[in-house]
Formats: sequence, structure tokens, C-alpha cells
Amino acid sequence: MGRLTGKIAFISGTRAGIGRGAAQVFAAEGAKVFGCDINLEADADTVALVEKAGGVMTSLALRLRVIRLPGRLGHFGVHPDVVAGIRRA
Repeated sequence: MGRLTGKIAFISGTRAGIGRGAAQVFAAEGAKVFGCDINLEADADTVALVEKAGGVMTSLALRLRVIRLPGRLGHFGVHPDVVAGIRRA
């Protein structure tokens, strides 16, 4: 049982790099990961990696400009316990 078991983590930028790594770590710790990236096709690789390792992840094509997510995610039926915003400069 991981530290995030029973939690929902929303992570942006999950197609590669830090976002992908965060998705893998959070899922390994038991969180259900709700990821997003502007490139949903590339993000499918992250979903596959997480699921292959026994984690749970779903992803959405989404471009974020302002992180005001906790309230807005309710629109998708997601109420996250952890929010991680990963952004490239």
C-alpha cells in the first residue's frame, strides 16, 4: 500500500519528462492519475507505462494556460487530492 493509495492526482504535461515521471511515481504510490497534455497520442505512451506497472491512469488532451484546476476539474467529474502542474518554459 503506497502513500497515495485512494487519492486522485491531476498531473499536467504527462507525455514526457518530469510530467511522465510524476505520473509514474504517483501511480506507483497508489494514486489514480488523471493526466493531460496537448499531445494525447504521445501521452498514450505514458498511460501504457503506468498501466504496465500496475497503476491506473487516464488522460485528456488539454492545453493549460492558467492553473485554476481544482475547481474546474469538477466539470470532468474529477476531484483531485493532489495537483501537480508541470510546464515547460
